[in-house]
Amino acid sequence: MIALLLACSAATSPPPETTEDTAAADTGAPPTRWVAISAGGDHSCGLTTTGEALCWGSDEHGQSSPPAATFLDVRASEHHSCGLTTTGEALCWGIDDASGLDYGQVSLTPAAERFTALSAGHMHTCGLTEAGTLLCWRDKYEPPAGEYQAVTVGNPASCAADLSGAVRCWGPVYHGQDLAPQGVAFGSLSMGLYHVCGLTEADEIRCWGYEDGGLLEAPAGAFRALDAGWTQTCAIDSDGALACWGADYSGEGAPPAGQYAAVSAGKQHACAIDEDGTALCWGRDSHGQLTVPQSLP
Repeated sequence: MIALLLACSAATSPPPETTEDTAAADTGAPPTRWVAISAGGDHSCGLTTTGEALCWGSDEHGQSSPPAATFLDVRASEHHSCGLTTTGEALCWGIDDASGLDYGQVSLTPAAERFTALSAGHMHTCGLTEAGTLLCWRDKYEPPAGEYQAVTVGNPASCAADLSGAVRCWGPVYHGQDLAPQGVAFGSLSMGLYHVCGLTEADEIRCWGYEDGGLLEAPAGAFRALDAGWTQTCAIDSDGALACWGADYSGEGAPPAGQYAAVSAGKQHACAIDEDGTALCWGRDSHGQLTVPQSLP
């Protein structure tokens, strides 16, 4: 989800490279089972059934080196990642070197606050506190007051759905990310680079913002979950099948067949967890971001 690639027309790609958590069977070790997954820039992160966070792919800034903790959720971005612990604490890791890419994504993480949800963007991170309010760090644009049920962070805009399902956005808006459909109640939201998609209370998908290569052309039907990547979005329909639309530079727009419980779209790759708890990723594999850990030590 979210970062610095500019969207352009979708390109025809060869069949995507796909890697999955299967080679453990050759060694006799039990395969890793997953409960959450997040595709970032050139890395991916996931949670095992024990709540351990594991990341793979680029670790140039430490974004693939999570701390030891028990997590409920994990979010991978471009140069950092964040996790929500079982105590509601936000832990972030990755860039923290005062360079031009360091916006305080890690160093400004509020230690005393407790959260129920997190969303990691390129330059800032936001969370839903236990009181239902919004709290962001490094974001110089204050989020709106009130109680919310969902939050999503892009680059550099952010959006949230309040308790009625209405969408409110803040920060610089360049491509209409703040123009959510009126009179539609959303239960969840996901923001890409310059577009937003939401799952309505009727389980339908609506997208708005930057249009290029079919980025806003969400499929019809009922869906369980969705996640917006940089320039594409993927979702799970009511039968558990995957659907992706938008850019397809490296095969990220061609998901594998099967039935799935979770999905996440990143920069030019995506990952999913099937109904057996097996994780797999497809698309661009420039830094090993498709190489899911096959078994626990």
